[in-house]
Amino acid sequence: MKGQFMNNKKNIKILDCTLRDGGFINDWDFGHYAIYNIVNRLIESNIDFLEVGFLHNERDFEINRTITKHTSDFSNIIKIKNKKDAMILGMIILGEADIENVGNADKTILDGIRIVFKKHNIDKAFELANKIKDKGYKIFLQPASVTDYSNKEMEYLAKKSISLNPYAVYIVDTYGLMHKNKVLNYFNILNNNLSNDIYIGFHSHNNFQLSFANSIELVELTTNRNIILDSSLFGMGKGVGNLNTELITDYLNKYHNYDYNVGQILELINLEILKIRNTYSWGYSFNGFLAASNDCHPTYVKYLIDKNTISVNSINKILQKIDRDKKTIFYGDLIEKLYSDFLNNEIKDNKSIDYIFNKVNNRKILIIAPGGSVNNEKNKIDKFISDNNPIVVSINYYNENLKTDFIFINNAKRYNQMAEFIDSGKNEIEFILTSNITVISSKENYHLINYSDYLVEGDFEIIMHNATLMFIKLLKNMNINNLYIAGFDGFSSNSGNNYADKYLSYNTNINFEKQNRLIGEKIIQFQKYINITFLTKSYYKK
Repeated sequence: MKGQFMNNKKNIKILDCTLRDGGFINDWDFGHYAIYNIVNRLIESNIDFLEVGFLHNERDFEINRTITKHTSDFSNIIKIKNKKDAMILGMIILGEADIENVGNADKTILDGIRIVFKKHNIDKAFELANKIKDKGYKIFLQPASVTDYSNKEMEYLAKKSISLNPYAVYIVDTYGLMHKNKVLNYFNILNNNLSNDIYIGFHSHNNFQLSFANSIELVELTTNRNIILDSSLFGMGKGVGNLNTELITDYLNKYHNYDYNVGQILELINLEILKIRNTYSWGYSFNGFLAASNDCHPTYVKYLIDKNTISVNSINKILQKIDRDKKTIFYGDLIEKLYSDFLNNEIKDNKSIDYIFNKVNNRKILIIAPGGSVNNEKNKIDKFISDNNPIVVSINYYNENLKTDFIFINNAKRYNQMAEFIDSGKNEIEFILTSNITVISSKENYHLINYSDYLVEGDFEIIMHNATLMFIKLLKNMNINNLYIAGFDGFSSNSGNNYADKYLSYNTNINFEKQNRLIGEKIIQFQKYINITFLTKSYYKK
């Protein structure tokens, strides 16, 4: 298999960044013995460059961590038996490490410094790079979020680099947005404008599962340019992770006659990385893909996913409204406004309100919330229905064992869970849907009401969109005086106990104690206007 594509193609170098990028996973707490093992085994594996950590103003020296304040600290953290030809590097994010904490290169184990900077800080980055270079270090320029650069801006960066003469200029795919055409486009711009002796580096992230494929595209280029590919053991790195060191070295050995000791690399993974993986996770993820497919910062996606109120289709629509120049920097106020604007999809709901009022007026009303007591105390609920013939409104779910007149849905995820049932038109059940939901049913068995009109005043993240409270507010606005509730049990940290149907449970980080308290306070406020009777056990009954 060796040499199947090209023989002796020796312009590719590997930079392992496990101890730096991987540190985002475990707060750089690898342990001194593991650091020693990783560094020395990677050197024995013939890895060309080792990035051994971060310089950061706020992190004091700790022997077990690969993040620290001063360059001299790395001489204590990193112990090398035989350096061979490996180059040892550290990283600075512009603005997070002062030049005063960068000592002369001959006083530290570091050979070079990688400088990360955003497009708007190019001049400041070059100013810092010149000062660091004067201290004897090789300079690696790392323009973050390179997809923010136009072709002309990338050409400008390349030409500006000539006078600095850095060791390498990088293509940094910070958010894993690039397919091969973009990678090759940026490579060609740098290659056509940089001095011949400057390396071109590629730092990738695996949002599209393309780190390996994009790196191979660079390996297979016909070029005399020296290229550095960043990788990490088992792909360990922030979020979706990086190119795997074991994969790219194995590929180079098999197809281009390189001499990386993959056995040593695999031993390292087995000894030091898999035990970290047992505690922490990284790699391809749903959120990571969703962010990359919308060319945006992953925190935007997390912010919307954590709301647990809208569908993925709706999330995509919101993300598409973010201006291009704001996509790769997270703006909390911006995404909250876009989210709120999306929810506040104002409609004329007078006919729906009149219809619902005429159905419930002068009738006893029973709300069936989805708590476990609906199953545990079903006989009590059945008797109440049999004795009183109430209007029964189920909240965000359908219980086939209980008579139901309406189902109230305020959550796009819950709507999608019931889409097949809604479209079937079974049992003549009608649906009350809030305006934040995109209706896909062909049936006309639903009534739309304004979402924003029934949001509950209070802590938005916890109770403002609580479906049961929203429906009570709807009844309050209709001047309904009496209400019966079943299944509004309260929440516990054991999510399996929160719902009558286990498939209704979501994985959330909600503070359940606070949620119960705030809902309880809101129930007390509603009881000033509506006589609320709990048929089943409830935290809020007290």
